[in-house]
Amino acid sequence: MKKIIAALIILAFTLTSCSLFRSEMVESTTIPETKETAPQADTEKQDDTTAETTKKEEIVLRCHIGFYDDLQNNGNYTRLSEWNEPWIAGKDIAVFDIIPSGEELLYSASYKRLWNEEADKNFPSQKISPYFILKYTLKDGTAKEISIKNYQDAQTVTDEGYLEVYLYDDIHQEDGVWYYHLTADTTNENTVVSSFKLTAGYGIYMVKSISLTVFAEGSSSATVNIACGIQS
Repeated sequence: MKKIIAALIILAFTLTSCSLFRSEMVESTTIPETKETAPQADTEKQDDTTAETTKKEEIVLRCHIGFYDDLQNNGNYTRLSEWNEPWIAGKDIAVFDIIPSGEELLYSASYKRLWNEEADKNFPSQKISPYFILKYTLKDGTAKEISIKNYQDAQTVTDEGYLEVYLYDDIHQEDGVWYYHLTADTTNENTVVSSFKLTAGYGIYMVKSISLTVFAEGSSSATVNIACGIQS
């Protein structure tokens, strides 16, 4: 009888031990599941951070520069995206004012004062250094794309013979005084390209299309498409 009771006690102890061991296994197997969910939370945070960064970039890169012209010579400067003028060899196609603004219409009796006011408003405590991408396509399909940052780049375009480019600094000039396009003698660390003159070269009859884009650090770009009114 004692042997039977002892056997039952041993059997009961064995079953109880197995139950605890399985319980421990179940508890231990649940731990990795909890750890695996952690990276998902990190991914969501990264997505939120990326979205916030994109929003900030969109806010910062507003279009605060563009091509303007005082079309009626009355102090009203109109923002331009299209320009239509005859392309005649040796004649000016356009003289674009480059103003650091995003407004569609600006007024001032002084271009220099207007430029400085818009610069202080849209680019406070920052030097503005506009630069350009000139694109034009020849009638045979040849595509030209030139980066223009200084008078040397402008001369490179002129030397090709299709178009002539002249850059001007209207900001560092005395009022009422005639001045010429930028050269090595008139360019220094303070020079600002504030206007861009495009003239038809002797090979203009071979040009099919023209576009000009202006860039400035901290601003989105602006483009003007230049159409031909009468070509000779």
